[in-house]
Amino acid sequence: MEGPTEEDAVLSIANGIWRKRRLQKFREAQVSRGRLNPDHTLLMMKLCVYSILTDKPDRFEDAISRLSPQKEAHLRRNFPRNKFKSTSEWVQAVQQEIKSVLLPAAELPALVRLEASSWIISPEDLDHELAVDERIDLMIERAIKRLIQTMKQLLDRKSRSRR
Repeated sequence: MEGPTEEDAVLSIANGIWRKRRLQKFREAQVSRGRLNPDHTLLMMKLCVYSILTDKPDRFEDAISRLSPQKEAHLRRNFPRNKFKSTSEWVQAVQQEIKSVLLPAAELPALVRLEASSWIISPEDLDHELAVDERIDLMIERAIKRLIQTMKQLLDRKSRSRR
């Protein structure tokens, strides 16, 4: 780099790229935060039912009451506590059912996951993010043009000085 103008243009380009990456990380964080919503079925099965069974099996009733009615009925019907010799045997059976049957069945196709994520990022949020992306792209484009113009001027000066 020859001078402060070139340096500023290069820093503007780098800053724009950094902002776009940061915006992408922010979007990913929004989606992750949305998945931590207590109404999200997978989270409830993982955090409430599975871990509560490990730490506090007596809170099982409270935990499964937050699941969908079908999943709650499935666990109640197939794993009544009185059919197991011990609490630990019952806990292991329920946890195995969650890991091997309920969670794989809950894996959604990509299109359904995309639709489900629409409650995390609204159309207004998407419009705003696109507008921010466009502004950052324009900022980068202007910096590139400035850099090219400065480089052309530099090359012109060098070619004149050789003559």
